[in-house]
Amino acid sequence: MKLFKRVALILTLTGLLMIASVPSICAATVKMPERPIQVGYFGSACEAYIYAAELLGLYEKNGFKIDLIRVDNAIARDGIASGKLDVTEGILQTWLKPVEQGLDLRFTLGMHQGCSSIVIKSDEPYKTLADLKGKIVGVQQPFGAGGHNYAIRAFIAAGVDPTKDVEWRAFETGALGVALDKGEVAAISVGDTTSVERVSNGEWKYIHSMATAEELKDEVCCLLAMNPKFIRDYPDAARLFTKVIYDATIYTQSHVEEVIRYVFKKQYLSGTLENNIAVAKTYPYIPGTESAVRSFENSFRDYQKAGIIDQNVDLQKVLDRSFVIFDGIED
Repeated sequence: MKLFKRVALILTLTGLLMIASVPSICAATVKMPERPIQVGYFGSACEAYIYAAELLGLYEKNGFKIDLIRVDNAIARDGIASGKLDVTEGILQTWLKPVEQGLDLRFTLGMHQGCSSIVIKSDEPYKTLADLKGKIVGVQQPFGAGGHNYAIRAFIAAGVDPTKDVEWRAFETGALGVALDKGEVAAISVGDTTSVERVSNGEWKYIHSMATAEELKDEVCCLLAMNPKFIRDYPDAARLFTKVIYDATIYTQSHVEEVIRYVFKKQYLSGTLENNIAVAKTYPYIPGTESAVRSFENSFRDYQKAGIIDQNVDLQKVLDRSFVIFDGIED
């Protein structure tokens, strides 16, 4: 695809794909905003790279002043669109529909694989997703959120029509596991932060996982997203920040326990230290750009098949306005 051309900087401005040459960046000469950069985070073990950059002093070494702001999906989406956030990250499946509808942001990096799984009670006989035809599957509210959209892709890959063969039921986060335990649903699509402990103690078992499923295991789960004005006003800083997260992600891959212990000490995470370490160890922290675009493309097409995204939407145009690829940041 033309998006994969190795150029110094690809900027999407006024709807056109424009190419600009950017020399090797020296942090001391990078134009930075006078205020701290507003970075949204969710407080999940999967985003350990955000905290690893702090642990390693990469923000300070590269001249960044950072405000970490706790967000949820709605705050992240609205904040990045309005400019209240300069940078955030989040699950690919959560971004797709808003981006298709015109949400103005730029993805610059994919950080890791994994994130979500479909689980059943350990005493249930189901072996594959095809066994869940005609069953009720629980997802976190609202419909169309990341867990629901991931499950739709999983069922499509298994040859199950997610619009006809499965009944969906949405629950508040805290009620999702309870619904499975009570037998109100046959399976739930849930984040690994919730599932790892329940699977390890034998209460639940995996029937599908983003981290191991053949059709998804090489795809990126979470993407780094930036406000377009931040990139236009501070292109070198945007590139440098992306490189900081890239380097921090690589470090996390081989130092998971060290990073999570630091994060837990800083009180960025809830739950137990042991569970957060166990969760983080399930994620392959393998950053990249081509993998991010490929994952977006695959997901987009699957959602067109499922009717979530209009079949007439031009995928290439969405890619061209939604991704910025910086030189030197590769898979």
